[in-house]
Amino acid sequence: MHTLQPSSRDLWSAIYAATSPFLRRYALRLTGGEEALAEDLLQETYLRALKRFAPSETPCRPRAWLARTLKRLWIDHARHEARARVRALEDEKALAQADSSETGLHILLDCALAKLPSRERAALCAFYLEGYSTAEVGDILHVSARAAEATLRRARAHLKGLLTLPPKS
Repeated sequence: MHTLQPSSRDLWSAIYAATSPFLRRYALRLTGGEEALAEDLLQETYLRALKRFAPSETPCRPRAWLARTLKRLWIDHARHEARARVRALEDEKALAQADSSETGLHILLDCALAKLPSRERAALCAFYLEGYSTAEVGDILHVSARAAEATLRRARAHLKGLLTLPPKS
């Protein structure tokens, strides 16, 4: 691990000051307001940036690079959590413990979101929960705005299919 020189420390301090409020809000939205998890993701994002780039080097677009890194870290965490949730939901006892229709709806939505591909889940969270434009979602996903729109369309259709009840016969 390398030690930051004074000029690179100033550079990364400026990047941190400029990007941390945005990334903190984004992390909080992705984690559903879990402050401890959001803070862990934020710290790991900056650590990865410092490990990835030479002391005097920065990404071309630091905010987009950091947001993508944060999103990927959250996806890794969410995948792990989703697998655990899906296993619990498949257990009949877990479903029997749902004591209200609202709890049942939250469980169904969590399960449906867990089944979405990570790219679609990240796009939905960034667009609907964080309020990013399709261009910003594209930056985060590292695709064009049109590709982000297509990802959002697929994600909505996929989610609708997962949440739609089969017709009664």
